[in-house]
Amino acid sequence: QDRLRAIHLMKEGQQKADIAKALGRSEKFVAKWWQKEVREVPRPWGVHEYLVKDMGRNEKGVGSTSAATMVDEAAKDVATRWRDVEVRRKFASDPAIYDEILQNTDWKANNARTRDFATGAYHLKYDQRGNIKWEGHQGGKYTPGISPAMDKVMQKLFAEYGIGDRTSGVITNWYPDGKGYLGSHRH
Repeated sequence: QDRLRAIHLMKEGQQKADIAKALGRSEKFVAKWWQKEVREVPRPWGVHEYLVKDMGRNEKGVGSTSAATMVDEAAKDVATRWRDVEVRRKFASDPAIYDEILQNTDWKANNARTRDFATGAYHLKYDQRGNIKWEGHQGGKYTPGISPAMDKVMQKLFAEYGIGDRTSGVITNWYPDGKGYLGSHRH
């Protein structure tokens, strides 16, 4: 999101002309956005309401529904979590990644659930008989060291995209029967 980048670069002390050049945008574009607050930037299509709320728990201990760990207070801004999607083919191509993660992850079956898109709260899904539904895949949490090959890719990701490891909560999904799939969605 160039609007968010303009705000960020202005806060880092860059001048309008330099920001325009860095973004490949006009100075008029930069002038429109660079002095706004992040909350004034319209959220992209497909980003649900709960993703535009500040991260972390409030004074009553409510919030932060994901398993991510806050390691940098600057990561609380809403823009951190709704960067636009970029597809990079062959960003990681080491075949060891799959084998290392498959062999070294503690895989667990997951119950089926859905989110309340206004609050972000999870709700279990039930079948017609009232039994809890189960997902067709198993999940696990990636932690550094499980796959040295993946650790290298993560460092490359942090360096190339300048995102740092501010919120760590990488999950993994495994579809043992090879027939499962994950529908299109955004986080």
